Order: sequence, then C-alpha cells, then structure tokens
Amino acid sequence: KGKGQIPEQSSVLPAETLLTFTRQDSTRAFLELRRVNAVDSTEDFNTVVKGMAAKSPKYFADHFWRGSFYLLLWGRAQLLLPYFERELKNRIPDGAMVIGPTVRPRSDYLIEHERKVTEDRRTKRREDAHWLAWRDCERIAQKAVGRLGPEATHIRAEAKK
Repeated sequence: KGKGQIPEQSSVLPAETLLTFTRQDSTRAFLELRRVNAVDSTEDFNTVVKGMAAKSPKYFADHFWRGSFYLLLWGRAQLLLPYFERELKNRIPDGAMVIGPTVRPRSDYLIEHERKVTEDRRTKRREDAHWLAWRDCERIAQKAVGRLGPEATHIRAEAKK
C-alpha cells in the first residue's frame, strides 16, 4: 500500500492464518479461533456454527467463513488491546487523559454478521428474481421463433413485459 493509505485487514494477519481461511480449513479455523480466544470451547464453537447454519442454511459455507473471520478479528483485537493501549499512552503527551480504547463485545460482531447475512440473502433473492424473470421472457420469446406476423409480434410483446 502507498503511504497514508489504510491497509486491508488481511494484510496485517499472519500468512498461516490467511492460508487457513483461504483454503477454508475448518479444523484449523477452529484452532485459530481458540488461539485468539474468540471461542471458549468446542461447545461454544458448535453453538456459534449452529446459529450461523440456522440463519442461512442455503449459503451456510459463505456465511460460516465470513462469521469465522469476524470472530478472528474480534479475538485478535481483544489480544492486541493492551499493547495498543500502552502504545497509545506512550504517544500521547503527559497529562492527557485517555479513555479507552475498547473493543465491542463479541455479540456485536455476531449481530453484524447476521445483518450481513440478511443483506446477502436479500441481494441473492433479488438476483434470483431477475434471473427467473429473464429466463421466463426468453422462454416466451422462443415461442415466437418461426412464426410471422401479428402472432409473433404478440408473443414478443408478452416476453418484454
């Protein structure tokens, strides 16, 4: 990245962690989430996964990986918070009062994930509706092939509706 540009979150993650999420290795993802204390136990992990599956069974894999990444970022933020706080205090002039920094609770990250899932679901439904409408129009238009005159004109007009 150029000077003054904000880095992508993935650019500050260890290469091994990125590989886990790029390859979509769920076992390693679980271990990464445990390492950063984003999940407390296998039971906690299973509860989170079941919650994701219940919200979007059709697109579960996509949402699982997004949710896992949200949790990974949350866990890393929790681990890095004391270091960030110390660095912040070192850079602020003496006598200045610092309140924070803080990391939102894990539940906020899961709620944000649910919001994105809902948004994705709406987008997919809209895209599916457009696709189905286009496909129906194509089927109607195909009926006009080989026909002449007013009959073909009427069928093509129906397809454009």
